[in-house]
Amino acid sequence: IEGLLKIYGVHADYVENGQQAVAAITGGMVTDMVLMDCQMPVMDGFEATRQIRRWEEAHGRPRLPIVAVTAHTMDSEFQHCLSAGMDALVCKPIEPALLRGALARWMAPRQALAATAVLPQPIAAEYAALSSVLGSMNIAAALERLEGDNNLYQEILDDCDSEFRCFSKNLRLALDEKDFDTAEMRAHTLKGLAATIGAREISDIAAILEKSFKSRSLEDVGDRLEDIELHLMQVCDAISWTLLTATSLLPNH
Repeated sequence: IEGLLKIYGVHADYVENGQQAVAAITGGMVTDMVLMDCQMPVMDGFEATRQIRRWEEAHGRPRLPIVAVTAHTMDSEFQHCLSAGMDALVCKPIEPALLRGALARWMAPRQALAATAVLPQPIAAEYAALSSVLGSMNIAAALERLEGDNNLYQEILDDCDSEFRCFSKNLRLALDEKDFDTAEMRAHTLKGLAATIGAREISDIAAILEKSFKSRSLEDVGDRLEDIELHLMQVCDAISWTLLTATSLLPNH
């Protein structure tokens, strides 16, 4: 989302969790709207929204537009968002047209969207190694969701490489400590990152793990974890090669 907002010329401030979001809004931060991630540590987006709405009512403040950002697409999730006090919902992986629509509808007119966006380009030669693992159509779809911005895609690949390589170690540590909430959050994060770059198999397995940790149904977790570790290793190798040979290299490569 951060990359797309930059493309659209939208200034944004970021917090790490729902508790910080509540503190920022009730502490006087001036903003046109809030993109509220539903799944956050410390305090989730639902509770953060409820607290902001109660604060608005108690202090006679105008209603701040809050748009939910979630990886769940079921109707029940949409109803959950509305019940918490959110105004709309944008699903992950983010579709640019839907994000632009939400911004255009809920953002104050003074912060207009950039009039033009980068058009998707054909898959570049530097993505050959990644295409062999993810599939060229999945990469094309990922680039389309990023308005065809190759530099942004490579930045996200770089972030994914770091997250993917430490995922298994961090997840197993959480499981050893029986910290299933942290395990669920790590699987949720991996699911979204993988979907963003077009790694559908990883995203699908991460979604299964997320549900398992949420329900505490751990019978098949070992097999799923072995599957995802294999996919992560293959994708990380392909990402490393892609970033090494890319024609538009990142500054730190």
